[in-house]
Amino acid sequence: MDKELPVIDWGQHAQPGNAPDEMSRELLALFIQQLPELQERFQQAYASQHKEELQAVLHRLQGACAYCGLPRLRNVIADVSHALKQTGVVSSQQYEQIEQEIAVIEAELKKHSIA
Repeated sequence: MDKELPVIDWGQHAQPGNAPDEMSRELLALFIQQLPELQERFQQAYASQHKEELQAVLHRLQGACAYCGLPRLRNVIADVSHALKQTGVVSSQQYEQIEQEIAVIEAELKKHSIA
C-alpha cells in the first residue's frame, strides 16, 4: 500500500478554492451507501474463494474508487486483483488490507460528516 497517496483525493472534482466540493461529497456519500452491500459480497466471495465473484466485486470497488477519488484503496484493490488473476485466490493478508483501508476511508469520511 502506498501510504504517500492521500486516502481521499478531495481535489479530483474540486473547483479552485472548494474542498471538498459538492460533487465529491455526493459521490462519496453514494459510495458509503453502497459499501455495506459490496463488503458483504466481498466477505462471502472471500470465504468461499469464488474467483469470479471476487473479480466482480473487486472490479466494482475499483471503479467506485476511480470515480470517488480513493487512490490508496484503488491501488490496494489493483494489487489484489492482479494477484487473484495470478493465483486464483485472495489471501487473508490481502483481505485484511482491503478491510483496513475501507476502515480508514470510513473514519476520514466521518471527519467530514459524510459517513
